[in-house]
Amino acid sequence: MKSFEENFDLIKAELLNLRSKKGFQPYRGPSWTSKIKASDGIGALSHDSGEWNVFYLFLHEMKFTENCKLMPKTVEFIEKLMPRQYYHAFLSAVNPGTHIMKHNGPTNKKLRFHLPLIGVKGRSP
Repeated sequence: MKSFEENFDLIKAELLNLRSKKGFQPYRGPSWTSKIKASDGIGALSHDSGEWNVFYLFLHEMKFTENCKLMPKTVEFIEKLMPRQYYHAFLSAVNPGTHIMKHNGPTNKKLRFHLPLIGVKGRSP
């Protein structure tokens, strides 16, 4: 979405401020989404190599208040641009060499898009 691209610098700045903070956690999908179960038994993995961690802002009608406080401008932007959003927004940290498998959710009610912020050719770190 063009509006997100226009706010690239704002989102990236708030992301970079997270480097010394807690909040990222391993990505877990519902247990039915993959045959690769998480080693601790909570959910399933959607990647078969490398590491995929996420920083939740919203997930299934739940707001991660402490995380949202660390990205106030980004959250304000999301809520303004998508006032009726399904409360599903997070940042992903994917290490080099990670392979994310083809996956889908239980419904078609989410529009997914990705805005690469760091580590992508053509974008500075």
